[in-house]
Amino acid sequence: MNLIHIYFDNIDPYAKAELSGYLEFMTGKRLVVMSNLSELMSMNDSQEVIIFVNKLTHGATCFCQYERLNMKVIDVVDDLVTSCSALRRIINLRQPVSCIFETISRVINSNHHRTACQLCHVLSELTPEEKMLIKIIREGKHTTEEMASEMGIGNKIISKHKGKLWIK
Repeated sequence: MNLIHIYFDNIDPYAKAELSGYLEFMTGKRLVVMSNLSELMSMNDSQEVIIFVNKLTHGATCFCQYERLNMKVIDVVDDLVTSCSALRRIINLRQPVSCIFETISRVINSNHHRTACQLCHVLSELTPEEKMLIKIIREGKHTTEEMASEMGIGNKIISKHKGKLWIK
């Protein structure tokens, strides 16, 4: 197939244009830009997909459900300290263009597939109580009292779990 599906998550329009042009040139394939990640659900097995996301989205989105796709997820940062890294699959928009393009080439050409996304790695390290606390917060219950009531435990234990998760 001569198509690559691509998704950009809140990335500068000029960076999108540069990255798109480079990917078309490098791969010799036509890009199909996805408007949202839900389009991944309807794709055929082994479809080639490149996703550029910010660290926050990547840390909060499980990509494991799309293992059937030939997908590469690249984190995009825009800061003064992070370097580009093919191993960590990170590009920094403040780095030289040659560094960004070289990193993208290495990520795309690597045969390495992660067995789990960042979200799954983080969640696997949490206790069942911490996972329940996150679920309760996502449901809109934000006070310690509401959380304690939902979980059937004391306020001090909730505060302890929140402290471990860095939730204020």
